[in-house]
Amino acid sequence: MAPLVLGIYGGRCEELSMKSCFPSLWEYEKVHGSVLRGFIGAKDNNSSGQIKRYTYSFQKGMYAIVDQLQSNLRENISLGVEATRVSNTSPLSLDLSNQTKMECDVVISCLPAFSLAKVVAEPLSTLLNSIKYNTIGVVNLGYRDPNIKKSIAEKLDQNGAFGYLIPPLENNSVLGVTFD
Repeated sequence: MAPLVLGIYGGRCEELSMKSCFPSLWEYEKVHGSVLRGFIGAKDNNSSGQIKRYTYSFQKGMYAIVDQLQSNLRENISLGVEATRVSNTSPLSLDLSNQTKMECDVVISCLPAFSLAKVVAEPLSTLLNSIKYNTIGVVNLGYRDPNIKKSIAEKLDQNGAFGYLIPPLENNSVLGVTFD
């Protein structure tokens, strides 16, 4: 299970929430007393034996959200400036890097928690700094030699693999490798 969780979440099994990462499995255990009995119950309740899953997206990609927000908030949006401080008073106020202040009812942040912690007051700052992160690096390699690409493609076609994951017990600094 550990390599699978590493591949999906880039985190260690023992540090992740089962309820957040695998809500169906968590629900199976809660309702049926075990994951296995939950699978059996789900199969009995669904004639196809498969759990229905849905994926939603935007035709123009995730940037459609940003475009729509920018369009709707035209006068109330500041582009190219940073929030240097967020007050916890009512109404909320933001100190901006262009030396202006902005009063608002709600602040929605897309910053990583450790970055947001630098601009908010206590006790929120401490809570945000307590969130654990794993560092993940991505390395892309490109080769001009068509024989290398052909060799890799042939090997992938033979076994259907697109990479591999390394279990934590190997104590390797690499979580896994994918081929494209």
